[in-house]
Amino acid sequence: EGEVLENLHANANSSMAIGYRNRLIKERLHFYLGAQYTSYGSIGSDSSTMNFVAWHVHYGGAEAGLDLKLFRLGKAVFYLKSGASASLLVKGYQLINAEVLSLQDQDDFQGPLIMFNTGAVIEFPIIKQLAAYAQYSRGKSLSLISNASNLTSQETLIINNEQLSFGLRFKLPTN
Repeated sequence: EGEVLENLHANANSSMAIGYRNRLIKERLHFYLGAQYTSYGSIGSDSSTMNFVAWHVHYGGAEAGLDLKLFRLGKAVFYLKSGASASLLVKGYQLINAEVLSLQDQDDFQGPLIMFNTGAVIEFPIIKQLAAYAQYSRGKSLSLISNASNLTSQETLIINNEQLSFGLRFKLPTN
């Protein structure tokens, strides 16, 4: 309890999102709102206790943020992106040695996962109403563990995330 797990490594996971993006100030600043379903996972071991551990969780929630147009290079447009999300655990498990434990009933996973992220986006127009994009982002959550009930505890549970994603942006017709 309260010790740093130093031999902990992230697993490759998946994410799906759908949302709405619109201009906030001229052509340079946009806001976005959306829904997401994201998986996180890690695997590791502790040689001092001979324990093998793994976590795999799925969260569903809402996201919002801003992106700032930096420059255009040919048809490609480059943006900086920053945002936040609030999600709830949909399902998850923890594996300790050969024992699998559901995380649905664990107090540490009952509250929302609050994640902050920042990244870079490159967008390529395909046709007037459709663009493809690639995005790299990094995120970090607030601790899932609330120490309010145990003021002497130093225990935290923070999710760090790196994500490379690809997608399509559809421009909705305006009147």
